Amino acid sequence: MANARSQLQKIPQVDKLLRDEKVSKLIIKYGRQITLEIIRSTIDALKKSADTIPDYDSLIERIGEYLKKWELHSYSRVVNATGVVLHTGLGRAPYAEKIAERVKKNLTRYSLLEISPHTGNRIKRETHIEALLKIWTGVEAGLVVNNNAAATFIILNTFARGKNVLVARSHLVEIGGSYRLPDILQASGAILKEVGTTNRTYVDDFEKAIDSNTGLLLYVHKSNFIQKGYIKEITMKELAGLSSKTKIPFVIDLGSGAPFILDGLSQHHETTIVESINSGAIVSCFSADKLLGSCQGGVILGKKDAIEKIRKNPIYRAVRPDKFTLLALEETIKIYLNGNPKEEIPIYKMIYQTDESLKSKADRLKEGLSKIKGLKVLLKDEFSEIGGGSLPEAKLKTFLIAISSDKLSEERIAGELRANNPPIFSRIIDGQVSFDVRTIFEDDIEVIEKAVKFIIRHD
Repeated sequence: MANARSQLQKIPQVDKLLRDEKVSKLIIKYGRQITLEIIRSTIDALKKSADTIPDYDSLIERIGEYLKKWELHSYSRVVNATGVVLHTGLGRAPYAEKIAERVKKNLTRYSLLEISPHTGNRIKRETHIEALLKIWTGVEAGLVVNNNAAATFIILNTFARGKNVLVARSHLVEIGGSYRLPDILQASGAILKEVGTTNRTYVDDFEKAIDSNTGLLLYVHKSNFIQKGYIKEITMKELAGLSSKTKIPFVIDLGSGAPFILDGLSQHHETTIVESINSGAIVSCFSADKLLGSCQGGVILGKKDAIEKIRKNPIYRAVRPDKFTLLALEETIKIYLNGNPKEEIPIYKMIYQTDESLKSKADRLKEGLSKIKGLKVLLKDEFSEIGGGSLPEAKLKTFLIAISSDKLSEERIAGELRANNPPIFSRIIDGQVSFDVRTIFEDDIEVIEKAVKFIIRHD
């Protein structure tokens, strides 16, 4: 007991640490409030643990390391060497260069968010983006909200609050982050009515399920899984025909939202945005940060009267996007209108990389890593994934650079890579840390080489 008390007495007071010259430098770099919080939490942890109390200089060094890790774990750049193009944990779609240029130029000043330069009068904030969406897709009207879950929610709340929504049982999807369609339906005030069986659903099943309280027919695109075998899918065309016959509105949740025909990526045709809005639905919604390759957002396109009803819903105020989202989406759509998305949208540059380009990156990374003593380096064939709940069948041929060390385990190397600044996320395959070159940017190669060199030599 006496020994424990003497150990605790070695812990310096917070005020003393704050007056230390080394800590003062940490305060200048990280800020007083964060530094103070890290000091307090470090001291609290020492008091509760049975570890030996470090000496004074070691304690300050530990505080500095904790501050460095705190800064590292903010929303900062990472190197994605996993080969998952739309990696949800790593921010999904990277922005196009033009977006960064516009952000720097326009968002550091006031913007034309809700005012007309021609009249000086106030306008709807979505006026400019809606005009672009109409030009791009030929749709009657459009609206943007802060994500596709919000888009689905406000559509259901607008057209089916207190009413039955008919959905094929196989369409009751769950996506990442524990998002489940039935939960959104319930929260919106709509009433879920499952139709058909898990593997086979016919238009007759929908017709039989219609009653006096039916408010909506809902088609949900199964973005993140496929069904094979003895199946019968309900089609958009069939639901559109039933909608026309019964006058019950038909809505599509397109999920990932393919902006054009994605050649050679899947055995099944991926419904495009334009195909969905031309299917007979009153509205179709999709994510902006998946196959569109833009910012987080939910895009709703469709009939003018339907869009106006959604816009007038009081909930729209709670889910409408900010100026950054609108600006980023605007620049993305301009690329689809006037540019070359396969060359300018980062995810499509990655997806449609040639074998020659991938091999060139792999050779350069292999060459650099092969110079590190104590490291085994191999080039391997593998497959990348689209990710983000999109095109689950797609397998993209790629190259891996796989490394291993006799001194360090693959878990240790991968962990040290994640602790790098910037963090590097890799894959562990067959006991080796592997870097998939498809999702590595050109300037990531040097970052990986320096990090691996430090890890191997530091040990």
